[in-house]
Amino acid sequence: MARLEIIKGSVIEVIFTGTACTSCGGQDYIEDFAYEASDGLGRPVTLVNFEALEGGGYRARFEIGE
Repeated sequence: MARLEIIKGSVIEVIFTGTACTSCGGQDYIEDFAYEASDGLGRPVTLVNFEALEGGGYRARFEIGE
């Protein structure tokens, strides 16, 4: 599950939760989000950073390019 948390200028923050976040490839889902968002927006979206959340899941920050 991906929940949009913040859109401010060219920055997007998304909260990722669910069973994928506990798998060994959880980071792959976060990186895949950038590719899917790039396709949907028609602009490059880059993963800037991410952090594990207490209680499970991740908060990820992305930057939308031109």
